[in-house]
Amino acid sequence: MATARTMPTTTDEIRWIEASPRPIEKATDLGNVQVLKHSNLYLLTDQFGDIHPDGRGLGLYDGDTRRLSCAILRVSGQRPVLLQASTGSNYRGTIQLTNPRLERNLRDKVHPEESLASQKLGIARRRTLAAAGLEERLRIVNYSEARETVELELEFSNDAADIFEVRGYPRDRGTLLPVGATETRATFQYDGLDGYRTRTHVAFSERGELEAVRPDDTPNLGGAIRYRWRFPLAAGASHELTWIVWSSEGPAPADHRAEATPLVPDPPAIIEDEGTAAYHAWNRSTTAVATDNELFNLTVSRSVADLRLLVNDGPAEGQRYISAGVPWFTTLFGRDSIIAAIQTLAFRPQIAVETLDVLA
Repeated sequence: MATARTMPTTTDEIRWIEASPRPIEKATDLGNVQVLKHSNLYLLTDQFGDIHPDGRGLGLYDGDTRRLSCAILRVSGQRPVLLQASTGSNYRGTIQLTNPRLERNLRDKVHPEESLASQKLGIARRRTLAAAGLEERLRIVNYSEARETVELELEFSNDAADIFEVRGYPRDRGTLLPVGATETRATFQYDGLDGYRTRTHVAFSERGELEAVRPDDTPNLGGAIRYRWRFPLAAGASHELTWIVWSSEGPAPADHRAEATPLVPDPPAIIEDEGTAAYHAWNRSTTAVATDNELFNLTVSRSVADLRLLVNDGPAEGQRYISAGVPWFTTLFGRDSIIAAIQTLAFRPQIAVETLDVLA
């Protein structure tokens, strides 16, 4: 049965924070990039699960537009240590981390009584993509023999860049507006040259301490806002923090007033099993292949799943097609889509029917 989580509503006063735009760095390298995709939404992060504004084009994208250009996690001011990462489900992935050793943090050496025990925290980042948006569940477990005080930091920003800007093609830009934020919500807004306002919303499961981030404060990070949570964690205890990212758009006011549109709407319900159901339906209606060679069977199964990853919705209601590739060509290329349809006729002839419908 599909399940969904919802976030608490908020009536807090909105704080306005200048966007502090940074230059859009040209993407030149896709090395060590984790990829998740579902429908027209796809996520590119580093192996730690972070989005850095660097030369890899990392971000949360909806179609050809980057909806989140920075999302960085720190534990007690430090980047966690990577243990293991898995994105086997295409639309869902889990990254296992721990806190760094004391010798990596000068503050811990000077004030060991205030520091976390070395590599005693289990940190799990579980990300799920659904049609409505991205959900991340962060779970912290204290494996030390004593009570610990944990401090989490999350830094966010959005440049609203289109995929051509990310790839290094200069284009005229619209207007980045101030960020509207409360202790549990944030909204990034951008007025495009087409007269439409795109918004990226972030909602948290609990209140955090909000602060603005200036570019010269964190030159190697790139966020516009930072949230901080500090809480005690008994030996063997755990704590979970959830956040949801989703987008919306509508006509932009002529005067580009940031306050002219709703800033803290309630987030959508993320259906955790949505991707699972989609892949099960895909597999059930695709030709099954079984041989006495286990490696061959696994190769076919993986290929069928990766083909499902490339499915995009649209352009009209009820239509879909195979996109040309993630991340730079996650859109309709007539030649690529029809060749893929021909090559997969023996496995899934529906692809050809859907592709011809779209191209017609």
